[in-house]
Amino acid sequence: MEIYNFVNNLWIISPIAELVIIWFITGTMGHLSDINNQAANLNLLSPKKRLDAILNHPTPLKLVRSMPAQELLMTIRQLGLESSLELIELMHPKQVQELFDLEIWTNDHLNLDVAGRYFTVLFEASPDSAIAQIHHLDIEFLGLMFKSVAEIYDTSLNEEPEDFPDLYSTSPDGRFIVCFHPTKESSELAESLHTFLQELYGRDLPYVLRLLESLRYELPSLLEETCLRWRQNRLLEMGILPREERLQFFAPVAQADIKRLLANQKPLTHIPQEDSLGLTTFKTDINDNYAFLKSALSLCSDDLKQLFWLRLRHAVINMHASLSGDFGDTDAIVQSSEYVKFLAELGLMQLCQGDLKKGGAIIETTLPIYLIRLGRTTLVGMRKRLKTALTDTKALFGQDFCYADSPLHEMARALCLPEPRYYEGLLDSKKLTVRYFLSLTELNATLNAVHELIFRAQFVGSFATEELMHNRKVSHAGMVARALVNQFQGRAHLMADIKSHEASAITAKTGALSQDFTQFARAFGETTAQHMVTTLGLDDEQTKKRAHAFINAILAQLEQNPSLLLG
Repeated sequence: MEIYNFVNNLWIISPIAELVIIWFITGTMGHLSDINNQAANLNLLSPKKRLDAILNHPTPLKLVRSMPAQELLMTIRQLGLESSLELIELMHPKQVQELFDLEIWTNDHLNLDVAGRYFTVLFEASPDSAIAQIHHLDIEFLGLMFKSVAEIYDTSLNEEPEDFPDLYSTSPDGRFIVCFHPTKESSELAESLHTFLQELYGRDLPYVLRLLESLRYELPSLLEETCLRWRQNRLLEMGILPREERLQFFAPVAQADIKRLLANQKPLTHIPQEDSLGLTTFKTDINDNYAFLKSALSLCSDDLKQLFWLRLRHAVINMHASLSGDFGDTDAIVQSSEYVKFLAELGLMQLCQGDLKKGGAIIETTLPIYLIRLGRTTLVGMRKRLKTALTDTKALFGQDFCYADSPLHEMARALCLPEPRYYEGLLDSKKLTVRYFLSLTELNATLNAVHELIFRAQFVGSFATEELMHNRKVSHAGMVARALVNQFQGRAHLMADIKSHEASAITAKTGALSQDFTQFARAFGETTAQHMVTTLGLDDEQTKKRAHAFINAILAQLEQNPSLLLG
């Protein structure tokens, strides 16, 4: 057991460690042959070595059938369907059903294209295994797939198709004719179901005849409703709540309401039921990004830590089911997991009010769901602040923040997504990606960016004209730059095009901006800031400070590359 514990806690799996794991799994270490321990170690291996370890195991069938469906799904995704045929052949029908529950439904609707690919692969792996695996699927599920791609005729009732399609099947007794009418999306599914029928006629004719007879009178909507009910029961066993119940993790909550919620919660000594999802990508390690959470947990007993992680894992499973819903995407699960940790960290920080010593007591008395909700409420609050500012008639944002400068434009769009996201370009100009928030530093940068964007929209709005509001090709900085240059040269038309020789008029002989223009620009900024303080009731010092910084940034750009602002 010492070797297992050592390997299971490795941060980086070295080649020697991989050999130890493979040796352990394949049965060379006979005295450590517990099948569950062997299955638990598989996720430490690379996908190809994981498959090799499974196939070289003394009892690969038992090993595969001890693995959670979600872990099998991740392995299949990482290997690719065509490279997973030997693994798929070994799967128990119940595992196939659970894999389908996770994989071939999109927002509670059957994905015929994905279903067709999996049915095709089942037969490619092994026709005999495929028949057994499909035979044990929910009868309503099979019926829904048939009704989605085929029509069934009963010749005993004088029913017969007007035209026979390219793909059809007639029962051995001639009673039923199944005509397949696939679309481009469902062609693979139709082919697989046709193969299934042809094979099943010779294996279990009474079963397939009963299936076809019952399907003729079933409505697809009722079949789908029943399928979803059976599926949801299995998902509950995995720890995945119904969609409506998962909304509780996303519900806003005020800090003042936490005490009321805590008064109605179950005792923290209650150990939540373990799920069967096998979420091997969820890690209980805490890095330095989560200083409050890390400190609070260090003050807790081992039992409380276990309770916390079980509940946090439950939150990850259910929030990921709503955020992505893809339990085969390892990277997406990791992102959801780290995002949930961040939300718990943020909620804890607010309850601690910056006092790390209070963290342990809060962990002992507060369910993670309340920390998560409180943390997410902060993100939603930033988005709400930004969307509320859009209604300000004295601010100029433009449709979809089209007037915002980069990276404020990208930040605003990311924050206003259904689930608020962080734009990495705020802190690293080389990155253009949008992802979930992971640190308080990112939160603070976004909050400052929100304030800056609102300020710039108000700054430009204080002198905006009707003509300015219809110019969607110029950003806030570009508008101010044009207004400065045109006003400096005595033009009433603030957004007039500025020719290269006109732009050069604001520079001195040294190539730098002239002192007169610089003084004019700064005076314009001070005047505009004072107007904003008077008309909008803004803080005098903060407004003037932001205006000064904004004007200086524009002057720096005009000096370095005026064409970027002036066109």
